[in-house]
Amino acid sequence: MNIVLASILKPVDDVRLYHKIGLSLANHFPEQNFHFIGFASNSLPTSKPSNAHFHPLYRFRRLSIKRLFAGVRFFRKLWQLKPTTVVVATFELLLPVYVYSWFRKVNIIYDVQENYYSNIRYTQVFPAFLRWPLATSIRMIERICHHQISQYLLAETCYYEEMPFMQKKALVLANKVKKISIVHQPRQKNQLVYSGTISSDYGVFRTIDWATQLHQINSQITLVIVGFCPNPKDWEQLQHCLKQYSFIRLIGGQQTVPHAQVMQELRQATFAVMPYYVNKSVAGRIPTKFYECAALQTPILVQQNPAWKTFIDTYPAGRFIDFDDLANVTTIWESVQQTTYYQKHSLDEDIYWENEATNLLALWKTIQH
Repeated sequence: MNIVLASILKPVDDVRLYHKIGLSLANHFPEQNFHFIGFASNSLPTSKPSNAHFHPLYRFRRLSIKRLFAGVRFFRKLWQLKPTTVVVATFELLLPVYVYSWFRKVNIIYDVQENYYSNIRYTQVFPAFLRWPLATSIRMIERICHHQISQYLLAETCYYEEMPFMQKKALVLANKVKKISIVHQPRQKNQLVYSGTISSDYGVFRTIDWATQLHQINSQITLVIVGFCPNPKDWEQLQHCLKQYSFIRLIGGQQTVPHAQVMQELRQATFAVMPYYVNKSVAGRIPTKFYECAALQTPILVQQNPAWKTFIDTYPAGRFIDFDDLANVTTIWESVQQTTYYQKHSLDEDIYWENEATNLLALWKTIQH
């Protein structure tokens, strides 16, 4: 029995689709073969279950003409593998598997990692005149394929309210962190770490401005930026910043960075900085980095958002700050340094993926029978 798990924008060994969902299933159902389709990865895992197989079909920029033909390649691979269940994590792959379902019986599962409609409508990735038609087209694809989709997996609880047409078939599988052993090692003093997608929309230049102001006050401050930069304009501006400021170090940039390396940087950080622009696309979400930093006991400095208050206050995991308040950087820095973080002796089990995996495995048994 062949199972396909596929994305266009993520590597074949994607953290959620492979390391969390895929490995949970592959280890529990050894009689099934799991095929992972996605971006070519720079560093595939050295060990994997014998029933897990990688198919790196894609290698192109996020905004590339090649992306228009990704669905055709995906359909051909489906025809070759003859899967009985297909999990797709990108809206563009819905139509190819929908067409495939006309010819062969297949369970379609949509892993909703993003609310693509909101991402396009409420961020600056696309020109203003394109946002509404593009977002509406995506929602139309999701609605057309809806009656053929067996199950939705929602990476965020807020998606349940944002996309009500999915509710009757939806299971929330929050994007929590897999259990890790905490190695108590010295942190790099005065080191800030920005991790994830390197983008103006995610606040990377907001971080640089804030850290630059802080560095002028305290020359020991360093900033590590680790992740992938998909936008050529952002990459050009980032290169200019790196030439101008020697206290900033880049890991990645035009290549994806292995998740283990990102976690290592977060483990060593004095603070993880998360300068999100809080718009309708992110306001209700709990960033995966919250769970990761909590597991690593790395304090978080995050832009103010009421929806995150409970999480931040529980441990406490960090502090809310205004990254645009450059006039009070000194006061803010002194305050965050004087706060004690992670006062609990043990972390709540609720931050870990293993709790979500239990629900996934129960669901999988019902889908396969």
